[in-house]
Amino acid sequence: MLPATASAPGSGPAARPLARGPELFERYRAALAARGADNRPYLGAARAFLSRWPDPQAWAEQPLPVRLSAGSSVRPLLTYLMLTGFLRPGYDYLLERKLSAILREAHTSPLAADVTRFLSAATELGYSPQIAAGQASQAALRMLIQTGRPLSELTDADIAEFTAAITVREQAHGRQLQHYRTAVYATRAVVYHLGGQVTPAAKNTAHLRWPWRRHFAGVPTGLADSLVAYLECASGTRTRSTMLGIASRLGHFARFLTEVDPTLTSLASLDRQRHIEPYLAAVAAARNPRTGTVLSASDRRSMILTVGRLIDDINEWGWAQAPGRKLVLPAMCPGCPGRCPATCLRMPTGGSRPRCTPRRTGCAATRCCFCVPPGCASASCWIWNWIVCTRFPVPGPG
Repeated sequence: MLPATASAPGSGPAARPLARGPELFERYRAALAARGADNRPYLGAARAFLSRWPDPQAWAEQPLPVRLSAGSSVRPLLTYLMLTGFLRPGYDYLLERKLSAILREAHTSPLAADVTRFLSAATELGYSPQIAAGQASQAALRMLIQTGRPLSELTDADIAEFTAAITVREQAHGRQLQHYRTAVYATRAVVYHLGGQVTPAAKNTAHLRWPWRRHFAGVPTGLADSLVAYLECASGTRTRSTMLGIASRLGHFARFLTEVDPTLTSLASLDRQRHIEPYLAAVAAARNPRTGTVLSASDRRSMILTVGRLIDDINEWGWAQAPGRKLVLPAMCPGCPGRCPATCLRMPTGGSRPRCTPRRTGCAATRCCFCVPPGCASASCWIWNWIVCTRFPVPGPG
């Protein structure tokens, strides 16, 4: 039996077109001329490449470093050969090169119909045109090039092979290639939408799960379980960003309770004097963990209101872990009616007589501020964050 020629069709699901080096060169020259890019460096590099590799697929069998060493003048030829079915360079090469111009040139190639179908179907599925174009470039076109089959004939095995190649490249570079994995997931959905031979994958929602328990590391199990259950219930009527803020504030509250009362294992045992009032003092002195600055008034207000809402909610829901009584009073929140409560805030610059600035109508400005020793300055009635000043009570009238 005579040996097979260098231009024999390759093995695989689809046979490659037959062409020799000179014929490929003339086709490539015509393609460059059609788009006004037939410059001398491109043609010279193509002539040298096809003289050495009359069958371009023989080049694809070279080690990856050899394939990556192809210069910038050769890459337009490689792109042309890939889009016209004369070259399957391997997923390792396809994932190493960005191929930034491949989608633009695909619209004038034999793959144009599949590209148009993919973009249309992706748009029907709700992807924006820009996102759909990225998915087509990153996954769909690379799979069409390597398999040599139309979009509707892609199978689960093809997708699995491409996914495995992504894993290999991730391991080689030591970093995640999430944009490729996202594009593969979208390509599977589009092919399935077009009636292809793929199995629809269940939506990956791992990145959308709300790991509430991580906010309560080091907190007694019973207390953490109650707070996690509360967050699960509260998340039904709140957005994700809102719930993340609530979870962070409740995590601060839970860690405080663990520090001041390690024996506390249930919210039912919360006490205003032993737990709530010391927490108000801790909030007033709290600092931003990233910048080290004093928390803003709005941040401290949110921390107190979140704890109060937690207690009110579980009382209303009739939980066995509920304290059964209101522990955060309305006077502890902004907008106190009439006379302001006795308050004192530790000031970093020492004590001073504060200026009372009423914010709401009906707040008596005459006696809502009082003198305190150095190191503890009272707040005007419009400041929400307060601590009941048990050491320095409000002086009587006159």
